[in-house]
Amino acid sequence: MKKTIIYILIAALFYTFSIPVQSSALDDLSEGNRLKSEGDCAAAIGHYDAARRMGTFKDDTAYYMVVADCYLNIKNYNKAVESYTAAIRAASNKSILGEMYLGRGKVYFHMSSTQSGPDMLMIRLARNDLREAQRLGLDVRDIERDISNEADKFRAEAGTGKNSGGTVSSALVNVIKNPMTLVVADGKYVLYISRDTKLIDMDGKTITTYELKPGDTLDFSYSSGYRDKADEMLHVSVNTVLLNRKISPDEKVGDPADAKAAEKRYNAIIDKLDKIEKTMAAMRSSVAVNKQYQDNNTSAASITKDNNNSGEKTLKSVGRNKKRKSPDKTKNLKDTADKNTKQITPAKNGLKL
Repeated sequence: MKKTIIYILIAALFYTFSIPVQSSALDDLSEGNRLKSEGDCAAAIGHYDAARRMGTFKDDTAYYMVVADCYLNIKNYNKAVESYTAAIRAASNKSILGEMYLGRGKVYFHMSSTQSGPDMLMIRLARNDLREAQRLGLDVRDIERDISNEADKFRAEAGTGKNSGGTVSSALVNVIKNPMTLVVADGKYVLYISRDTKLIDMDGKTITTYELKPGDTLDFSYSSGYRDKADEMLHVSVNTVLLNRKISPDEKVGDPADAKAAEKRYNAIIDKLDKIEKTMAAMRSSVAVNKQYQDNNTSAASITKDNNNSGEKTLKSVGRNKKRKSPDKTKNLKDTADKNTKQITPAKNGLKL
């Protein structure tokens, strides 16, 4: 009942302080309120967006107050956190402010649920908001009881070794190796950022690793990790990263969809590089095999050449021997002929004519 009264007050503020608008814009606002009351928040957001474009809302803060619960209802938690945070920054009414803290605390609690167990950093953020809501007069006992049960479950699983994760506070960013890999805490941790990792700044705004800088401090939670013997660092898969400062509008790098597209392009490049490396490795292996084959052929050719040279040398040697023997034989024949002639000549000279 109290919450309904608050939204009636908010609606009254819209009509009282908004600039004059066309009836179609007011129709969109009315239709959005009707759909929201019936639980069709996805459709309601569409009408609220249309009314916002037409100038129905006094400012964006009023718009965020209306749509924040809708985003929580349809489980668009990132948008819900941004909407609640925007409302918290501008709200002056204590009741409205308390409701916004309570709403954001609920979102953080829902975001703490992961396949590997509760994300303790998200639970810590949820509790911080619930304390603020309680300070502003709201009853938070039910949601606090649910959070305590999840925290107890996490500690029990950690004690049995089923959950090897944890949380780290105020870790200094040392090196940003690439959009998915950070070295923090003076080289103690290597953080692996995945598409499921939640990154937020102190305002609860969704950010990307492109907005981080060496020297920033982070709180983070992780679900699992291993210690690399080569570098002695703990390599962990990160659930949530909380940047301990606000990202100003001029630091904002596009919208998360652009960052996801950039991450996709980066992954595609890495895949291509892996394929190129595999191709190069195959080529190097092929070259090594071909070189070995060529070396074997060269060795065989060398042996053949040596054998051929040896045969040629043998033939040449035989030829030279033949040439040396031929003149000697001729000479011997000539000497024999001369000798015979000499033997005949005296007898001939002894004849009287």
